[in-house]
Amino acid sequence: MQILREPNYQIDKKSFNQLMISTILIVLLLGNYIINSSIYSWAVLAYAVFMAIIVEPIYFIVPCLLVDTIEGCFLVTSSLTFSLALSVLFFICFLIHGNTKIKIDNIDILFIIFGVYNFATCIWSLTGSYTDGISMIINVFMIIALRQIKTDNIDGLYKQLAFTAYAYILVLAVLLFGNVRGALNVTRVSFDDEINVNTIAGAIALMACIIWGITNFKTSKTKILSYAFIAISAITILYTGSRTALFAMILTIVLLPIFLGRISGNGMKLRTIMLFILVTIVLVAAIEFMMSNNTAVFSRFTFQGRSMIGVDRRYSIWMALIQHIIPNHFLFGIGLGHSNVRYAVTPYVIFPNHAHNMLLGIIAETGLIGLILNILCYVTSIKVMAKNYNKYTAVILAILLFGFSRGIGEVIINTHWFFIGIGLIFLTCNNANDQTQFQRH
Repeated sequence: MQILREPNYQIDKKSFNQLMISTILIVLLLGNYIINSSIYSWAVLAYAVFMAIIVEPIYFIVPCLLVDTIEGCFLVTSSLTFSLALSVLFFICFLIHGNTKIKIDNIDILFIIFGVYNFATCIWSLTGSYTDGISMIINVFMIIALRQIKTDNIDGLYKQLAFTAYAYILVLAVLLFGNVRGALNVTRVSFDDEINVNTIAGAIALMACIIWGITNFKTSKTKILSYAFIAISAITILYTGSRTALFAMILTIVLLPIFLGRISGNGMKLRTIMLFILVTIVLVAAIEFMMSNNTAVFSRFTFQGRSMIGVDRRYSIWMALIQHIIPNHFLFGIGLGHSNVRYAVTPYVIFPNHAHNMLLGIIAETGLIGLILNILCYVTSIKVMAKNYNKYTAVILAILLFGFSRGIGEVIINTHWFFIGIGLIFLTCNNANDQTQFQRH
């Protein structure tokens, strides 16, 4: 029988100072809500550089994840600019520490081919844009870099990730329900046209799924706190009106224990299941009360009237891709990037947009070859994770499951947070030790 050790979450002075700095920067970063300034994003970047140079490169990861979700929400600066800056600085920090020699194996070669092909599709793309191709190269670079890093501080990385997720949800919920910049209107949470509400909901759901993964190695007392934050996330997402984010979060919560049970050979404890059922009942009762008192906000979650407009628009895009675009560009696709899909479907739909589906997006943008390369990369990564199961597998799997689940109604092919999740597989598995592995009896 294999028993997984519960991680040591005692905070020493060094970790406490680091987490306090993270909290301050999260609060400052979310100040984008109030003043629409990119200065706070650059503050997080500066913090990431400081931690990576002074401590070690792995402390770059969580700020990268944070900046990616925030920039996607608030659009205050060019995400490509940030991606390039983060990648260059990450590489510099990696060289400064020089704690390992760079070794390229078959997995690295697979990801390099994957990145090069995706970039190559931009050559024959309909819009001639190379932005998404460069972003994909950055994703591949980050994965290869994380595969090379040797560290004995994996626990510190996941402490930072956990603390960031808690702080992110709490601060964002306060800003939303504090009605900052008139966020709460009669139909859904919306600050202004420059802010993508669905992306905000997706970021909250991602953090909630990370917390759900963390609950798999917490005590019952701390699980209650985690469930409370997940409940806060669900309520906040309901007010944003984002159906895809809520669906992906719920599906991840349901599937994660099942997949973990298959990988580890152990199911969830009965006490954990009963506790979660209790919290679910309370949450459903609270949501039912809110829906009965604010029908306008929650009408998007019904199958009537304007709530179906978004579904109809996505369906029309899917049909245009299946009937017209994919058959004519089946092998190589129309080129990586949302702008290519938007351009391609314009003659066939009233409201052109990106694919809003991971599978259709991959096939339409990169063709059959791109789909095969995506499958090979994902399957290879998941096999490594399953073979090297450890106490942090739940967190990584939660990120990936949320990505695939959200991919049903959105396109996550080129999101940095998803590929950071893949990179965490190799970073964690390559640096597994007695504290992260099973204790055998």
